[in-house]
Amino acid sequence: MSYRKPLIGFGVFALISMLVTGVVWATLQRSVPGDTHNYSATFSDAYGLHPGDDVRMAGVRVGRVQSVALDADHNARVTFQVQREQTLFVNTKAMIRYQNLIGQRYVALVRGPGTAAVLPDNGAIPLRAAGHLPDRTVLRCLGAARRFRTTLQRVAAGADQLAVQHTDSRVAG
Repeated sequence: MSYRKPLIGFGVFALISMLVTGVVWATLQRSVPGDTHNYSATFSDAYGLHPGDDVRMAGVRVGRVQSVALDADHNARVTFQVQREQTLFVNTKAMIRYQNLIGQRYVALVRGPGTAAVLPDNGAIPLRAAGHLPDRTVLRCLGAARRFRTTLQRVAAGADQLAVQHTDSRVAG
């Protein structure tokens, strides 16, 4: 009985399995390509932000969150990596935004107004320049809710007028 064919088949299967596992691992790791700078930002609330979440500039992924921890003032200190080709300035603002409908978050970096010096490696974005940027979907929902409330108020006012007219016509008739 020859074991050669099954052994070759198992070897090919094992090699393909290791390659597929490596590709899946590299995809799930979501490392930042190339050299990076490290930065931190302080937020009053970083609920839902986790290590490994994206850091984006103009909607493009340029880094990832390394850690989220409480500082001495009970604020959230978020450390993150950004590709070395991306320049952050001392007036850069950091915001936590929704990435998708299941509530995953990311850190959005936006350059502040005017000109400013470059933020050095291991630089920090202070609490005053960090915050939550309202999501466009949330703003649209709030606007729709306001319009719906206004419509309901108009319908209620119209119903009141009809009730008064109906009452007046019954009293007169």
